[in-house]
Amino acid sequence: MLAEKPGGAHPEYTKVSVEVETGRESLIQLYAGFFGHGQDVWFQLDDVVLEELR
Repeated sequence: MLAEKPGGAHPEYTKVSVEVETGRESLIQLYAGFFGHGQDVWFQLDDVVLEELR
């Protein structure tokens, strides 16, 4: 795992950013999800952007 972003519920669309150091890796996989801790929850992820930072 290169990075993880802990968080909680957001009442509306919220921009979340995560910076990762890929080192010499030229390929990464993005996974998004959460644990509902036994509650009925809904998760939506859209407009994912990957940018190279120099």
